[in-house]
Amino acid sequence: MENIWLQAVKRIHAIAETGREFSHNEYDLERYQDISTLAQQLLASLANTPLTAIENLFRPDVDDGGYITPKIDVRGVVFKDKRVLLVKEKIDGLWSLPGGYADLGLSAAENTEKEVFEEAGIIVKASHLYAVRHKAKGEYTPDIRDFYKLFSYVKRCRSKK
Repeated sequence: MENIWLQAVKRIHAIAETGREFSHNEYDLERYQDISTLAQQLLASLANTPLTAIENLFRPDVDDGGYITPKIDVRGVVFKDKRVLLVKEKIDGLWSLPGGYADLGLSAAENTEKEVFEEAGIIVKASHLYAVRHKAKGEYTPDIRDFYKLFSYVKRCRSKK
Protein backbone atom coordinates (compact mmCIF):
# COMPACT_ATOMS: atom_id res chain seq x y z
CA MET A 1 0.00 0.00 0.00
CA GLU A 2 1.17 3.46 -0.84
CA ASN A 3 2.44 5.78 1.89
CA ILE A 4 -0.19 8.36 2.95
CA TRP A 5 2.28 11.21 2.36
CA LEU A 6 3.02 10.05 -1.18
CA GLN A 7 -0.73 9.77 -1.84
CA ALA A 8 -1.22 13.33 -0.56
CA VAL A 9 1.63 14.77 -2.64
CA LYS A 10 0.31 13.08 -5.79
CA ARG A 11 -3.19 14.46 -5.15
CA ILE A 12 -1.88 17.96 -4.39
CA HIS A 13 0.13 17.91 -7.62
CA ALA A 14 -2.84 16.64 -9.63
CA ILE A 15 -5.13 19.32 -8.20
CA ALA A 16 -2.56 22.03 -8.93
CA GLU A 17 -2.06 20.89 -12.53
CA THR A 18 -5.81 20.64 -13.11
CA GLY A 19 -6.22 24.14 -11.70
CA ARG A 20 -3.47 25.45 -13.99
CA GLU A 21 -5.16 23.84 -16.98
CA PHE A 22 -8.63 25.23 -16.40
CA SER A 23 -8.02 28.54 -14.66
CA HIS A 24 -7.85 31.75 -16.67
CA ASN A 25 -7.24 34.10 -13.76
CA GLU A 26 -3.58 35.13 -13.60
CA TYR A 27 -3.60 35.18 -9.79
CA ASP A 28 -5.08 31.70 -9.58
CA LEU A 29 -2.51 30.48 -12.09
CA GLU A 30 0.25 31.79 -9.81
CA ARG A 31 -1.34 30.09 -6.81
CA TYR A 32 -1.63 26.76 -8.63
CA GLN A 33 2.00 27.04 -9.74
CA ASP A 34 2.98 27.66 -6.09
CA ILE A 35 1.01 24.58 -5.02
CA SER A 36 2.73 22.50 -7.70
CA THR A 37 6.14 23.75 -6.51
CA LEU A 38 5.24 22.90 -2.91
CA ALA A 39 4.25 19.39 -4.01
CA GLN A 40 7.67 18.98 -5.64
CA GLN A 41 9.40 20.18 -2.48
CA LEU A 42 7.36 17.82 -0.31
CA LEU A 43 8.16 14.88 -2.57
CA ALA A 44 11.87 15.71 -2.53
CA SER A 45 11.77 15.87 1.26
CA LEU A 46 9.77 12.65 1.52
CA ALA A 47 12.24 10.85 -0.75
CA ASN A 48 15.24 12.47 0.97
CA THR A 49 16.32 13.47 -2.53
CA PRO A 50 17.46 16.81 -3.97
CA LEU A 51 14.67 18.69 -5.75
CA THR A 52 16.68 18.69 -9.00
CA ALA A 53 16.56 14.88 -9.05
CA ILE A 54 12.75 14.77 -9.13
CA GLU A 55 11.62 18.00 -10.78
CA ASN A 56 11.36 16.35 -14.23
CA LEU A 57 8.68 14.04 -12.81
CA PHE A 58 6.42 17.09 -12.61
CA ARG A 59 6.99 18.54 -16.07
CA PRO A 60 3.74 18.87 -18.05
CA ASP A 61 5.29 17.11 -21.05
CA VAL A 62 6.17 14.13 -18.81
CA ASP A 63 2.85 13.77 -16.99
CA ASP A 64 0.72 15.24 -19.81
CA GLY A 65 -0.13 18.36 -17.77
CA GLY A 66 -3.70 19.49 -17.57
CA TYR A 67 -6.06 17.12 -15.88
CA ILE A 68 -3.85 14.48 -14.31
CA THR A 69 -5.25 10.96 -14.77
CA PRO A 70 -3.76 7.49 -14.25
CA LYS A 71 -1.91 5.80 -17.07
CA ILE A 72 -2.80 2.29 -18.27
CA ASP A 73 -0.36 -0.63 -18.15
CA VAL A 74 -1.37 -3.82 -19.98
CA ARG A 75 -0.04 -7.32 -19.27
CA GLY A 76 -0.64 -10.57 -21.14
CA VAL A 77 -0.74 -13.98 -19.48
CA VAL A 78 0.40 -16.77 -21.79
CA PHE A 79 0.08 -20.35 -20.55
CA LYS A 80 1.83 -23.36 -22.08
CA ASP A 81 1.81 -26.78 -20.42
CA LYS A 82 0.78 -25.28 -17.06
CA ARG A 83 3.67 -22.80 -17.23
CA VAL A 84 3.38 -19.04 -17.59
CA LEU A 85 5.52 -16.95 -19.92
CA LEU A 86 7.74 -14.34 -18.27
CA VAL A 87 10.07 -11.85 -19.94
CA LYS A 88 13.04 -9.98 -18.53
CA GLU A 89 12.30 -6.26 -18.14
CA LYS A 90 14.89 -4.02 -19.83
CA ILE A 91 14.48 -1.26 -17.27
CA ASP A 92 15.34 -3.29 -14.14
CA GLY A 93 16.29 -6.81 -15.28
CA LEU A 94 13.46 -8.40 -13.29
CA TRP A 95 11.07 -11.04 -14.64
CA SER A 96 7.52 -10.00 -15.46
CA LEU A 97 4.50 -10.80 -17.58
CA PRO A 98 4.98 -9.24 -21.04
CA GLY A 99 3.40 -5.82 -21.28
CA GLY A 100 3.81 -2.09 -20.88
CA TYR A 101 2.03 1.24 -21.13
CA ALA A 102 -0.91 1.30 -23.52
CA ASP A 103 -0.59 3.30 -26.73
CA LEU A 104 -3.25 5.72 -27.93
CA GLY A 105 -5.54 4.51 -30.68
CA LEU A 106 -5.41 0.82 -29.73
CA SER A 107 -7.84 -1.09 -27.55
CA ALA A 108 -6.62 -2.74 -24.36
CA ALA A 109 -6.67 -6.10 -26.16
CA GLU A 110 -4.72 -4.74 -29.15
CA ASN A 111 -2.17 -3.14 -26.84
CA THR A 112 -1.72 -6.41 -24.95
CA GLU A 113 -1.25 -8.37 -28.18
CA LYS A 114 1.27 -5.79 -29.43
CA GLU A 115 3.26 -5.85 -26.18
CA VAL A 116 3.44 -9.66 -26.06
CA PHE A 117 4.67 -9.72 -29.66
CA GLU A 118 7.28 -6.98 -29.05
CA GLU A 119 8.61 -8.54 -25.85
CA ALA A 120 8.25 -12.28 -26.49
CA GLY A 121 8.11 -12.57 -30.28
CA ILE A 122 4.88 -14.54 -30.35
CA ILE A 123 1.57 -13.68 -31.96
CA VAL A 124 -1.33 -13.92 -29.53
CA LYS A 125 -5.00 -13.10 -29.32
CA ALA A 126 -6.29 -11.51 -26.12
CA SER A 127 -9.23 -13.61 -24.99
CA HIS A 128 -10.47 -11.73 -21.94
CA LEU A 129 -9.58 -9.31 -19.20
CA TYR A 130 -9.22 -11.09 -15.87
CA ALA A 131 -7.93 -8.44 -13.45
CA VAL A 132 -7.48 -4.71 -12.98
CA ARG A 133 -5.11 -3.49 -10.29
CA HIS A 134 -4.45 0.03 -9.03
CA LYS A 135 -0.69 0.34 -8.60
CA ALA A 136 -0.97 2.58 -5.54
CA LYS A 137 -3.11 -0.02 -3.73
CA GLY A 138 -0.78 -2.96 -4.29
CA GLU A 139 2.63 -4.17 -3.26
CA TYR A 140 4.47 -2.09 -5.85
CA THR A 141 7.43 0.22 -5.40
CA PRO A 142 6.15 3.70 -4.41
CA ASP A 143 6.06 6.01 -7.41
CA ILE A 144 4.84 9.53 -8.22
CA ARG A 145 3.03 8.17 -11.28
CA ASP A 146 -0.37 6.59 -10.88
CA PHE A 147 -1.63 3.84 -13.13
CA TYR A 148 -3.91 0.87 -13.50
CA LYS A 149 -2.59 -2.52 -14.55
CA LEU A 150 -4.88 -4.51 -16.84
CA PHE A 151 -4.18 -8.26 -16.96
CA SER A 152 -5.56 -10.29 -19.88
CA TYR A 153 -5.45 -13.97 -20.74
CA VAL A 154 -4.03 -14.42 -24.22
CA LYS A 155 -4.02 -17.41 -26.54
CA ARG A 156 -0.87 -18.20 -28.44
CA CYS A 157 -1.39 -18.16 -32.20
CA ARG A 158 2.16 -18.73 -33.51
CA SER A 159 5.77 -17.57 -33.32
CA LYS A 160 6.80 -14.55 -35.35
CA LYS A 161 8.51 -16.64 -38.05
